[in-house]
Amino acid sequence: MIEAFSNGIKFDYWTSVSVSRSLGRIAASFRMNLTNHDAQGGRVKLFSGDLIEVDIDGIGALKGFVGPLSLSLDERGSNFSVSGHEMTCDLVDCCATSRMEWLDKDAGQIISDLCDEFGLKFYNPQNVDLGASIKKFSVDPGTRAVDAISKICRQRGILPCSNGMGKVYVVKPSGCPRGPAIVEGENIVGIRADYNANALYSDYYVYGTGKADKKIVAHRQDPSVRNRPLVIIDSDAVDKDSVEARAAWEMSIRRAQSISYQVSLKGWKRDKQNLWEPGLICTLESPSVLVDDPVDMIVSEVDYSWSNSGEDVELTLAPVDSYEPEPETEKPQKIISPKAKSVNVWEQIKRTVQS
Repeated sequence: MIEAFSNGIKFDYWTSVSVSRSLGRIAASFRMNLTNHDAQGGRVKLFSGDLIEVDIDGIGALKGFVGPLSLSLDERGSNFSVSGHEMTCDLVDCCATSRMEWLDKDAGQIISDLCDEFGLKFYNPQNVDLGASIKKFSVDPGTRAVDAISKICRQRGILPCSNGMGKVYVVKPSGCPRGPAIVEGENIVGIRADYNANALYSDYYVYGTGKADKKIVAHRQDPSVRNRPLVIIDSDAVDKDSVEARAAWEMSIRRAQSISYQVSLKGWKRDKQNLWEPGLICTLESPSVLVDDPVDMIVSEVDYSWSNSGEDVELTLAPVDSYEPEPETEKPQKIISPKAKSVNVWEQIKRTVQS
């Protein structure tokens, strides 16, 4: 059961409801359609800006604020719909009002301080290595809090996320915990695959700083793609390692982002106690969408919903490399972990089609 609580009232007389969490967004979202009046015929006591909490089978899934509220009436009847975001939406929407500066502080402390400005908390449940202290980090007035947090995370090869209940945490994509296998004929209700080679290139050239005839340059080649060269000018790349890292990243990220899967499952929980959530690494096997051999995928988005058809969850799956952060000017550490197999999924799928 999905229940919503606001202003001391439980709202369970909705006609449809959904909650969405994603690795790509630091704030979860929700949407509900309700009848225009409660069970006693009274007006629905809910308005834009109200604090709201949404529970799924007794587990807190979202704590945030009501955003857009829409009421309508026509010959077919009346409708009351609301949507909103997790409390962490303030990190996305709001900016620093004065200059902030840190000297020799670790990344966790800086992120925590930025969250504190909005009454939010940072924690590190997966004990992600945040690296050495940052010698100097500053935020100018007008900088969005989420942009400052994202910049720190890119430098450390990690991703900022939220737990749906207003807490910020970080993950290292390839080091995420394992989830259940997702297998056709066992737990898959429906699946859709999208493959798109439009963003793939045969050659990736990255030019860094320097005079026109002396620019540092790196080249990566993908022999599986027809002659389609791409040239990137990176004025922030000041040495050979930087341009090499950018060229390797461009090829890797484009391959990974050319593939995605939407999987429908019955039930909101992955086991008896835990909801499905973003950041799980799951093995996918589905011959109907050309995944004959099991391959590791990361759950990038989870949509919990309830309607006349019952309770459903839809997972968006992507190759783990899809979330490898763009390298900064220093040479990044490649995101590889024993928890996730590093596989060229695009080539694996092509071999399946050609076999």
